[in-house]
Amino acid sequence: MNVDPEKRFNIDEIKKHSWFSNRNYKLEKGIVIGRDKIKIEKRTLEHCIQKLKEEENLTEEIIIKYLERNDCNNITST
Repeated sequence: MNVDPEKRFNIDEIKKHSWFSNRNYKLEKGIVIGRDKIKIEKRTLEHCIQKLKEEENLTEEIIIKYLERNDCNNITST
């Protein structure tokens, strides 16, 4: 990895490199922020809700709404 953008590999060079080209990659469909829902483990959700309710004074409904919408804010990043 090179921090200088002028010295970094470009996409075509990456695709031609033996590390990349010798593998049989299948690209998976990604998520779209605000459209796709992310599966959240119930235990993790309960822990996060409790912590956010205490620290941010938010209701459970608001926290879940932010998470389900994939909002990118201080609540979903916590």
